[in-house]
Amino acid sequence: MSFAIDFILVKSLVNGKLNHMLFHVYRHGKIYLKAAKTCMVKGAGYAKNEIERLQRMLEKVRLIDCLS
Repeated sequence: MSFAIDFILVKSLVNGKLNHMLFHVYRHGKIYLKAAKTCMVKGAGYAKNEIERLQRMLEKVRLIDCLS
């Protein structure tokens, strides 16, 4: 292969990876931004309280699965 063809292949590979990364940054960035705004509005203890609430929910699901 010539250098030009190698360069085009590498460039297209890099562009594809970059587009994939940018999509995920955009997609997940919106989620992180929403979570950060919620934490700011609800106060410093919100994250800790939310984690504890989710852990209690998981414990209930595990208990139900054990009883089934």
